Amino acid sequence: MNYIRQIDGLRFVAIFLVLAFHFAPCLDSYESVGYFGVDLFFVISGFLITGILLRTKDSFAGDYKNFLGRRALRIFPLYYATLVVLFITGNSVVRDYFAYFISYTYNYAYEIHRSAIPDNHSNMVHFWSLAVEEQFYLSWPCIVLLLRNNLTLLSRIALFIIVVCLAQYYFSLVPWWVKFKYVGIIPRAYSLLLGSLGALSLKQNKLPVALLRSKYTGYTAMIILLGILMVDHLRLTFVLSPLFALFMVLKATNETFLPTFINRFLSHKAIVHLGLISYGIYVFHLPIAYYGDLYLFGAAGDKRTVPSGFFHSPGVHTQLMKFFLYSVLSIGAAHLSYKFFESPVLTLKDRFFRYRNSKP
Repeated sequence: MNYIRQIDGLRFVAIFLVLAFHFAPCLDSYESVGYFGVDLFFVISGFLITGILLRTKDSFAGDYKNFLGRRALRIFPLYYATLVVLFITGNSVVRDYFAYFISYTYNYAYEIHRSAIPDNHSNMVHFWSLAVEEQFYLSWPCIVLLLRNNLTLLSRIALFIIVVCLAQYYFSLVPWWVKFKYVGIIPRAYSLLLGSLGALSLKQNKLPVALLRSKYTGYTAMIILLGILMVDHLRLTFVLSPLFALFMVLKATNETFLPTFINRFLSHKAIVHLGLISYGIYVFHLPIAYYGDLYLFGAAGDKRTVPSGFFHSPGVHTQLMKFFLYSVLSIGAAHLSYKFFESPVLTLKDRFFRYRNSKP
């Protein structure tokens, strides 16, 4: 799959929604804003990795090794470096649940323990989604590589798993798993697999191009999406949010957004760069906000007694200051990380894990 600038543009949209939800108190009642941002990340991930795997044609073992190696070089260095720094500096959540973090199972630890100490997890809560993605990376690629020459069967399996995910979410097929309905690989694989179905449809030339290019479909979809973002109804959002995320990904792939300035916006150099570093922004943003609240704004999230802070004020101007300050700090940290830490590591991907027989 060729590089699509608009996909990185959509990553910017996703991270902007996450930052807005976590940092802008005026959106506190609209949980769907952050929810859609995460779903958009999930759909993009499923779409891209499935498309990449469908292009490979080496042996199963060779392609799976290369996929895992390339993924590890992309996500592990920043992930584990962040955990080590937070551990050394005394972050209580990282220290208490270090085994879960390093094994990418914090999504389950968070749900099990948050009822007992809900505030204590606030600065690391977003790591649940990173765990879900890693669990998906370990499982779904095996199925894709085994069935990449039988796309019809592969699509049916994806649809079957999606049905299982929806059934678990709405009907609690496995009662003891209900506590993980928002953070477990099942049912959250629904979003990732919708992205995979998008890649499979693209590979098989089964995309409804006329529907994607229709201005009536586009405007109607955007109006409905805005409605979804303005409500706090997770049972409705769970099924609709990933569908609209997939719609946006497919439109970005075909550059069929209307009005057309959306295509130009998503492919703008600055927007693409912010999307490119969105992983770092996502990793850094809540720890930055936590320590900012603790030492700058005097909000003792871990119940410690701290000074009132440099900017202690309960007014709306302080809330807006937090949104701007934390977003800028998160973007700055992610930019420096990508330039001086992540990029040098990424050069090793083709050196050690190059796909040798990739289809055009």
